[in-house]
Amino acid sequence: MWGCLFIGPQFLGLICFSLLPLLYAFYLSFVNWDGFGVPVFAGLDNFRGQLADPDFWKALINTVYYMVLVIPAGIALALLVAIVLNKVKGKEIYRLFFFMPVVTSSVSVGVIWMWILNGEFGIFNHLLRAIGIIGPMWLTDTHWVIPSIALLSIWLGLGYNMVIFLAGLQGISKSYYEAAEIDGASKLQQLRYITLPLLSPTTFFVTIMMVISSFQVFDQAFVIILVFTLLQFKMQKRWVHYGD
Repeated sequence: MWGCLFIGPQFLGLICFSLLPLLYAFYLSFVNWDGFGVPVFAGLDNFRGQLADPDFWKALINTVYYMVLVIPAGIALALLVAIVLNKVKGKEIYRLFFFMPVVTSSVSVGVIWMWILNGEFGIFNHLLRAIGIIGPMWLTDTHWVIPSIALLSIWLGLGYNMVIFLAGLQGISKSYYEAAEIDGASKLQQLRYITLPLLSPTTFFVTIMMVISSFQVFDQAFVIILVFTLLQFKMQKRWVHYGD
């Protein structure tokens, strides 16, 4: 009873502000409605219209390009930082510093990065000019705007992903590493044959969350997110190892 009482508000909020709007959006995708009058059932016409729209495919290509930039680099960097912090003293303090961007106001983050990446007087181009490189207009050049957003997203999500990986690393028993050292395994071999396989469920979770957040950056349809998530669950049997 007490458990239901404590989770009740969160569960109610999840239903009201997440589940019901999702179902309503799914319903609206099958009707023609301008916000007034009576909705008219349209079947799959809305989806056919989207697939025939060149802007849809352009947005999809840009999103995939963004994913290719963000997901591998974001996972590798977060895992590297987590491995380093897992072996240093005072990891709680460092973890706090890395996690601060996650809880920082998105408006503040946007203003700071607009200042850093400004093509005329930004810090980044100023540093490049100091070594003789003329930096591009990061936020207005069509060739560099997506990499700029990807760089921001990697930095913004580093703390969250690092904390998830750090929790996964702390869940791996030290007996595995002790046995590996006795057998003469190097640090690289321990990483390859112990850390990465036992951390694969955590990596799988982080990958799914990054794919979902990547598609939401440009407001893609949630049906595409569902398809990619199902594909990842289908393919997890090849590389995700649960249990000891």
